[in-house]
Amino acid sequence: REPGIYESMLKRTGDLNGSQPIMASGIWTWQRFWTDYEMTYATVRPCINACRKTGTDELIFTLWGDDGGYCEFDSAFAALAWAADYAANTTENEDRTAKVFEAVCGTSYRLQMVCGNLCYSYKGREDETVKILPGPLLWDDPLMGIAWREFPGYKPELAETLLAGYKKIMDLVEPYRDDRSAGHLNFAWNLAHVLVLKLELRKMLEHAYAKHDFNTLETISERYIPDLIDGIDGLLEAFRFQWKRSFKSYGLELMQIRLGGLCERYRELSRVIEELIHGEIDAIPELETELPTRKGIPATYHEIATGGFFI
Repeated sequence: REPGIYESMLKRTGDLNGSQPIMASGIWTWQRFWTDYEMTYATVRPCINACRKTGTDELIFTLWGDDGGYCEFDSAFAALAWAADYAANTTENEDRTAKVFEAVCGTSYRLQMVCGNLCYSYKGREDETVKILPGPLLWDDPLMGIAWREFPGYKPELAETLLAGYKKIMDLVEPYRDDRSAGHLNFAWNLAHVLVLKLELRKMLEHAYAKHDFNTLETISERYIPDLIDGIDGLLEAFRFQWKRSFKSYGLELMQIRLGGLCERYRELSRVIEELIHGEIDAIPELETELPTRKGIPATYHEIATGGFFI
């Protein structure tokens, strides 16, 4: 986010052999299900400014796929349109960028931006940008709640803020779910839908378990968990559609294994709830354990889906 870093690296690289370097910036697709426009614009902007200042006239943009390459990569077209427009002009103008994007892709620039809010950002106590990414929330184990347990270390009422944001995305995207001209809007809707169901279920589960409210626990087991599993199936179907659009079959199994495993973990939650209700067990150990927050929500699947190292 600091232009001085880019200027320094460009000058140092040029001094190595006396030639003009090529700048490789990035469209933030890695560890994201949808392009992170806030992060992209906040880092590409000073990068382009540094290129202007140092006379660097060759600039490329990279798109990475860390932790499984699960981003809806066509959502990057909107960020590429913005970057190209900003590189060609000295000022930003959203209307101008939208016209460029819509002329090329034939769909709404601003709806792509709406889906970008799946990556939630806010200003922290020291004015730093804090991010809550959808990936860890999706991978979060329904019994252990590794990501959920970190929420108290963030802003107050984080779950409620996230729920409101995801529901807003669903409402705005709903009429256009069949739009596949750039990033598939149905994929974004399904992801927001699953995150809403996950967060609502976790809140209800903790409250009902603490109160020994067996009626609510029964409702969670018989209604909320099946609804959530159906939602995950819908997300996987939407993911498969956009994956097949862009890639060979290799790699798809990664998401199928992850989401299939997540469904089984919700079935396990249902089983232990039923065992508790029927007196077969006295407690659910994962919900009894109290842990302090760490240094934030872990970013990768293997840190969230399990407490072990063997996945």
